[in-house]
Amino acid sequence: MTRPRRWDSRLPALAAVTAYVVGEIGAFVMPLLVSEFIEGFDLAEGTVGFVVALQLGSLALAALLLAPRLGRFGPRRVALAGVAMTAAGGVLTAAADDAAMLLVARALVGFGEGCIHASGTAAAARSADPERTFSTAWLAVVGMSLAVFLLVPRLLETLGAPVVFVLLGVIPLAAIPVLLRLPGPDAADAPHSSVRRVPLREWLTPTALRLCLAAGLFAIAANGAWFYAERIGAPLGLRPTDIGSILALASVLAAIAPPLARAALPAIGRRACLAIAAATVGGGVGLMTLVPSAHAFGIGVCTASVGLVFGSVVFMAIAARLDPLGRVAVASRGVGMAGNTLTPALAGALLLAGGGYAAIGITALIASILVLVLGWRAAAAIDSRLLANGQVAPADERHAQS
Repeated sequence: MTRPRRWDSRLPALAAVTAYVVGEIGAFVMPLLVSEFIEGFDLAEGTVGFVVALQLGSLALAALLLAPRLGRFGPRRVALAGVAMTAAGGVLTAAADDAAMLLVARALVGFGEGCIHASGTAAAARSADPERTFSTAWLAVVGMSLAVFLLVPRLLETLGAPVVFVLLGVIPLAAIPVLLRLPGPDAADAPHSSVRRVPLREWLTPTALRLCLAAGLFAIAANGAWFYAERIGAPLGLRPTDIGSILALASVLAAIAPPLARAALPAIGRRACLAIAAATVGGGVGLMTLVPSAHAFGIGVCTASVGLVFGSVVFMAIAARLDPLGRVAVASRGVGMAGNTLTPALAGALLLAGGGYAAIGITALIASILVLVLGWRAAAAIDSRLLANGQVAPADERHAQS
């Protein structure tokens, strides 16, 4: 099978990174909006988990529906449609006066962000150096999250939630000039004949399925406590601004994760990188939820944040190696977002059942172990295939070059 030609223009690569970052905004800002949903719509703490789940579920649904179809529609067209939906959802959230309208608005925001994110993921996987592009994308995501954690709490205090909802919805509009550089349906590197008619089983292989399942479990491990970070920290004596500062510090520290992942992949191999990601995420969430200390909470947030970003780069790099057209990358990210969808609903169910935040931490530890098992097998299968085809496995690239 001939490997599709990758486009290597810097402008499309910048467009891929931009779309990837814009599609991540909703997930990162969510912990700061939970209290607004609770107080503004008089919802129970556990019930808000299902509101969050609906938004992230819409994002995941968009990615999974688009994974085999992006070549037909083109990343550019899909991203622009997502921008329109996200803006409409933000305005509708600000205008919502009951829980039903809130649900519709957040579903619209989630589906729009899913369209934008899927476009960026596919475009990044097709780039000349997907490891570098995904590393750059996640470095940009870290910068975005830092701005979110520093600015959004203060904007909520000064401008109020409705204005912030509108601002978050219309931010993607500013990215349109860059998103126009995404490839269209007639891109030379993704011809219609190779995208429309390829059977699902030819790219969604057992190895790809294992990787997708591991990505979903990784999201469950990382995000169960993430969406309730403000509520976990409050009983420890931390104010919302304190928690925002901790999240901002975690984002600063997470900036080392993308270049670290890019360097670690060829140095120690995919399997070791997955093990590091699973251990840091599971351990970090355990500290957040199982140790009743403000210091442990801060250390846990920072550790889990670094592990989340590190693991996300590794997962995307593996997916791009499996399928250079980006379908596996989009599908695995979609399953990861499905994991994000299940996580707040599961966390909400645990809280409503009286399990407390400790139950969320134990769930994260179990999920991290399963990530290691499934991810290890997927990475081993990829390395075996590369060696069988006469290519060099990542852990051996340094020796081959010397």
